[in-house]
Amino acid sequence: MLVVEPRRVFAVALAAVLAADPDLDIAGHLQELRERLEEIVSMQLDVVVVSFALVGVGADWIDAMHAQCPETKVLALAEKLDEVTLADCALAGTVGAVAMSSLPDDLARAIKRVHAGEMLFASHVLFRLLNQPRRGAGLVEPTYLRGVLGPREREVLEAAAVGMSAAETAVRLSVSVQSVRTHLRNVLRRLGARSKLEAVLIAIRMGLIRPPE
Repeated sequence: MLVVEPRRVFAVALAAVLAADPDLDIAGHLQELRERLEEIVSMQLDVVVVSFALVGVGADWIDAMHAQCPETKVLALAEKLDEVTLADCALAGTVGAVAMSSLPDDLARAIKRVHAGEMLFASHVLFRLLNQPRRGAGLVEPTYLRGVLGPREREVLEAAAVGMSAAETAVRLSVSVQSVRTHLRNVLRRLGARSKLEAVLIAIRMGLIRPPE
């Protein structure tokens, strides 16, 4: 796991606090995103925690990283978690956002949840995104269905839409976690999506799955 935060003192302190959790492996900390893509990709990270101050300017960087490391999750750390901030984080390609005022244990739990495959955005954020204009490098609807999603793929994607982890989805569908991950990879490929959130939004827009209630 990597911490990316422009304030060096805060970045060092945050990395040190998270390193105290025996379940988290901290690779280090950086103060900026630009021109560090190759370095970050080479680390083969599971989760990158990024300051919201860098999310907007780093949206293209997140897309570029996901193109090379689709399994790496980006979690935003924001001053406030209003709907506008959450929507900005989601559109930039993150899988969730945590308030900077959160306790270290709460942040650690959020990191573990996204590492397990969960999205931390609530349903109302998804609905807001469905009605927002897309940024140039953001959601891209394919011009045709790149293969119809099978019943199991739809079930897996609907579970992702309500924030279920791969493990929870596996229990719900009585399949293995590996099977869930395989179905998700197939869904992303068929829909031309770069993340679970993007796949969920595309599938809802195209009527392939039901919107979360």
